[in-house]
Amino acid sequence: MGLAAIVRGGIAPLAFGQSKQELGTGIGNVIPKQMYADPLYSLSSKIFTENLKTKFAFSLGGVKLGQMVLIEVHNLNPPYVKSEVTNGRECFSLVFKGPRKLALRQETYTIEHSAMGTFQLLLVPADQKDPSGRHYEAVINRLDP
Repeated sequence: MGLAAIVRGGIAPLAFGQSKQELGTGIGNVIPKQMYADPLYSLSSKIFTENLKTKFAFSLGGVKLGQMVLIEVHNLNPPYVKSEVTNGRECFSLVFKGPRKLALRQETYTIEHSAMGTFQLLLVPADQKDPSGRHYEAVINRLDP
């Protein structure tokens, strides 16, 4: 009886994930305006692919940690997304290789690159058995909305 009162009350839309906020395209929520100002927003998989085998400097909280090389860019787009992305909707992963002695945890790091500028990226240790260095991966998903 109590559950029925709650469901019929004002919190039912919230409880079932239905809100009255304005939606963008009908698929998901509106992208916050500050996202358009983020430097990462303008960096596509094509730009990262053009910078394969180049060095990226990583830092955390203003402390420089070292450099890593971008070794792979993987296309993670589902089949319905065209291979040549022109509308900004894409999904891809980046694999970086760093020195064996540099063990980083899952964290959002500040990354600097001579051609691509400075941006932040969530980096996750990858399960790679490479004796010459540690691998880290970042996934960039811009399919929604």
